Amino acid sequence: MFCKKGLFIVFFFISNLVLQAQQSLNVRAGFDVTGLGFGYHFAQGGSVLKQGGVGYYEDIGALFTCLQYRFSNIFAVEAGFAFTEYDLGVHDVQYLNRNGNSPSNYKANAKPGQPGYLGAFRDYLGPQFSIYQHIPIGQGFYVYFTEGARLNYITRSLPYVNSYSSGTETETLITQFKPFFVSGYVETGINYYSEYNVNLYFGLKYVYADAMMQGNYTDIATNGTVINTDHVSASGSYLAFTFNIGGCFWQKQKPVKHKKVHFSNNTYPQGKSLPKTTPPVVNNNTFVPPAERNIKVANTLQVHAKQISIEVWDHETVDGDVLSLDLNGTSILNSYSLTQNKKVVTVTLNPGQNSLVMTAVNQGKYKPCTAAILIDDGKTKQTYILDADFATSGSLVIDYIP
Repeated sequence: MFCKKGLFIVFFFISNLVLQAQQSLNVRAGFDVTGLGFGYHFAQGGSVLKQGGVGYYEDIGALFTCLQYRFSNIFAVEAGFAFTEYDLGVHDVQYLNRNGNSPSNYKANAKPGQPGYLGAFRDYLGPQFSIYQHIPIGQGFYVYFTEGARLNYITRSLPYVNSYSSGTETETLITQFKPFFVSGYVETGINYYSEYNVNLYFGLKYVYADAMMQGNYTDIATNGTVINTDHVSASGSYLAFTFNIGGCFWQKQKPVKHKKVHFSNNTYPQGKSLPKTTPPVVNNNTFVPPAERNIKVANTLQVHAKQISIEVWDHETVDGDVLSLDLNGTSILNSYSLTQNKKVVTVTLNPGQNSLVMTAVNQGKYKPCTAAILIDDGKTKQTYILDADFATSGSLVIDYIP
């Protein structure tokens, strides 16, 4: 009974997210880079082999592409495919002590073994699934957290043989990789989702998995004497920087009752946000040139700083409203498409009364054009809702008192 109630609550929560939120589909591609592997175990306890390769066997990397479905600006789910190269890099400390070789002299991208240093690699391909949570921090930026799982199928299951012969002794490492394993991952970082639907992620990812590669090592002299042997195992866990970029190719916004606000001058106290009301039906769709439109003053407010910031955004459904803002007859924002992200404009006021006029360029899907306007003089923040159509512009009178 408890489980049924729990499932019902989860279903109700998810269905409300889907039905009420702005939804979008995003295609993304990216990579994990400079992955540091974990979970090395040596039969000789590190007295022969130790973790650390050079050149080709130094780190783990992955390429991935995915389709992300955002329930809202906060929650998202994702599915895609990843191509991962897993590297095993080791070195024989006793060999290096005897021969005094330095890895700084080795080739950077050599696949064959090098004096004292051996390794192995195999490529894996498979689907991955993840869930996202985004926390807004302003101007299209989010801190994000991700948890997911990846199914890894090897592309070539043969043992990997790596060897090096100095003329007096031969080192050999034969490594076998699992043909399939499951890995999980957690990730956090910064997400930027711009008004132009560009989707960027940069973060730190930790991938965790059980042991998935085993290697047997021998160091044999030319006369057949066994100098050293060891066994190494390593997990599929690694820590890496991750970066990906994508874009939105589909977006759906739930049609909701779009509340429009109509004000008269000084109806409400200064500094108070004006209430939302159900709009009357707008019958006048006749286009009037902006310079000839009536100006409707919504409110008069007082500020005490010569320089103020003005923030403008769509406080309800983003439906394609486009507007222009003029201050004392001078354009400060031209043909701007409203989003839920706040657009900030810094302006300088004249002493006394200043006229801020909002002109509709496009009324969007739900008429008239409506925007939230925040006035910040550094001491107080005052928020108002203005509307405008093709016959009337909305206005605020800003009274600057030094």
